[in-house]
Amino acid sequence: MAKRFAGDTILARWTIGEGLWREFLEAKARLDREPNGPYRTFLAPQPFPAAGLEVVIREDAIFVGRVRLREFHFGALRHVSLRDSFLQIQGIILPEDAWDEDRHYLYLLPVCSTALPQARLAVERLTSHDKALSDRIAAEDETSKWSQPLLRWVEQRFVWILLAFFFGVIPLAVFLLSWGFG
Repeated sequence: MAKRFAGDTILARWTIGEGLWREFLEAKARLDREPNGPYRTFLAPQPFPAAGLEVVIREDAIFVGRVRLREFHFGALRHVSLRDSFLQIQGIILPEDAWDEDRHYLYLLPVCSTALPQARLAVERLTSHDKALSDRIAAEDETSKWSQPLLRWVEQRFVWILLAFFFGVIPLAVFLLSWGFG
């Protein structure tokens, strides 16, 4: 998977061989019986590619082969972690992206042993980026809290405010202007 744009940052890249994929599917079958299961995963193309499946983690996407994990994007509620030799991606799909009733997702991807350090760094970077993003959103929400009650008050009394403007403020302004020029 090549960079799509000049500014793309690839956080981690590894190849899943057919043997690792078979081991992963066996482990996944066990993990699917856990309380958090079942996990989603990508379907490997058949026959399995001789060169393996390339996994690419960018700041904005995760690819396995040519398939992009649709749910994974900034702004969604998500958590990425390493569990043994698996990359675990869990989150909630935002309402505008939901295509079915199941808005929660939990993916599991195998990580080859040589790529574990890269995967750890990618998890740390994604986690810190998501924390910075959520902190910024929280700060923006905090600064706008004073305007929310005022906006709600105006919305609840919009007709009365409109009537007061047309039958109170405008006539008073006309009276004051005519009195001052009279």
